[in-house]
Amino acid sequence: MSVRGMQIVDGLVANIAVFDVLPDGWVLAEPGVGIGWLDNGDGTYSDPAPPPTLAEKKTALVAETRALAEQHITAGYTSDALGTTHTYPSNRDYQLNIIGAAQTGLDRTFLCADSGGVWSRRMHTAAQLQQVCEDGAARMSDIFDAMDAIVASIEAAADQTELDAIDITTGWPA
Repeated sequence: MSVRGMQIVDGLVANIAVFDVLPDGWVLAEPGVGIGWLDNGDGTYSDPAPPPTLAEKKTALVAETRALAEQHITAGYTSDALGTTHTYPSNRDYQLNIIGAAQTGLDRTFLCADSGGVWSRRMHTAAQLQQVCEDGAARMSDIFDAMDAIVASIEAAADQTELDAIDITTGWPA
């Protein structure tokens, strides 16, 4: 049976190899430990990679916040343009489609779901299409406002404790 060993030199894991018999000066390799890891002197090892800085953590949290905003933007929105609340798709294609449909000034069908969740292309007047477009734009504006407020709080965090207190999942429009 072979064994996996590590050679420790100057407090660092210098080599890892597999042997039939562990040679002198080598220790049994710990799962997950790699070359360059620190020997803590107590049988444990730690990755020497420095922890991320506050600025790096802020950058990552801002990117996560922007990704959440994108999810909210493309999750659909509601409009009462047809006289009752209907849900409209808001992926990039449908955003362009509603803008184009509203700009034509013509009556036409457009995809939406009724309160029962039934999706179909329903007839809209030009004014209704314009209202759907405006409702979508207002929703996006509210999402951007929420994102900007969350990003501002991230950027204003003076330390890790303040950064940890920020919940990027709350404060979004319903």
